[in-house]
Amino acid sequence: MMVQKILRYIVKKVKWHRNRLYIRISAKRTCERIKKSDKSRIILIDTPQHGNLGDQAITFAEIKFLEENCKAYNIFEIQISEIELSLKKLKRCLMESDVLMLQGGGNMGSEYLGEEEIRRKIISSFQKQKIILFPQTIHFENSAIGIRELEKTKVIYNLHKHLTLVAREKKSYGIMKNEFVNNNVILTPDIVLYLNQTKGSETRSNILFCFRNDVEGILDDTFKDTLIKMVTTYKNNVNFTDTVINKTIYKDNREEELEKIWSSFRKSKLVITDRLHGMVFAAITSTPCIAFGNYNHKVEGTYEWIKHLPYIRFIENKEDVTMHINELLDLNESELNYDNNFTSNYYNKILKTIFSEGIIKEKGIENIV
Repeated sequence: MMVQKILRYIVKKVKWHRNRLYIRISAKRTCERIKKSDKSRIILIDTPQHGNLGDQAITFAEIKFLEENCKAYNIFEIQISEIELSLKKLKRCLMESDVLMLQGGGNMGSEYLGEEEIRRKIISSFQKQKIILFPQTIHFENSAIGIRELEKTKVIYNLHKHLTLVAREKKSYGIMKNEFVNNNVILTPDIVLYLNQTKGSETRSNILFCFRNDVEGILDDTFKDTLIKMVTTYKNNVNFTDTVINKTIYKDNREEELEKIWSSFRKSKLVITDRLHGMVFAAITSTPCIAFGNYNHKVEGTYEWIKHLPYIRFIENKEDVTMHINELLDLNESELNYDNNFTSNYYNKILKTIFSEGIIKEKGIENIV
């Protein structure tokens, strides 16, 4: 038993040192490439390495969006573990014409304070460069801690003269406009909706459950079990997945891991989920989906962008779930077609901010979902 513990400890230490070496090499190479760039640079910074495939899909979409629409720039990525090793070098080599893009998602606020503190550090460290936050949900809890942390964020963000915040749903947009009065605030869909991962070659044969079991989930286990039993009663094949895997994801294996889960969605005739990116993955793979909300507004708010899709349903009343299951399973193949053209006008606002010489503040919400 003691020998096994020692061996596990040695393996753990070897993996830790190997990961640290990989991070150091990656950070060094990225900074060298940034320094040698013959064009202005866009640096996407604070991208994740954890196994949340929703966050990884956000990064994948951000890079694809930048590479396809910002060809006048060289695009670089700095993952979260590389930031500490890169900041000093970036401060020395960045020009005022360079742009910093911050990772989007749902971690702006007091729930994921470590991420918020990293953003504060980046924003306060680069006062001369234009900084744009990819579409985010904001949630500072209504508590002494939440109020205190919001004030800290407001002070740092509002001092930056070239900062643009992008909200991914209306509620976050309203909060950002109200709290960050010195910053430019715009509204767009979650950046993953920029992607279209529909492929016609895979046969749909099962119902896929994708439930969360963390602090954001509000569905109780009894309801989940009842739902699973009800579906299997009708002789449907049932599979289970999650948009979170227990695996470190680097730049070179991100697309491979994303393709695995997108393939599982494309092979399903229905997805039932309470995860935001469970719903979004269903949308971009043209897969019928029933989505439940969580403890904050991000699932319902994102649904507003895609409610025109006949194969995506957001459920407020759990009693209606049977009706929606039957209706979605009866849809024709011709009704399962994701078209991301509706996002163009919104994402163009991000491009306008990147390309503009100054920050042009929007006056309000107009012509939105």
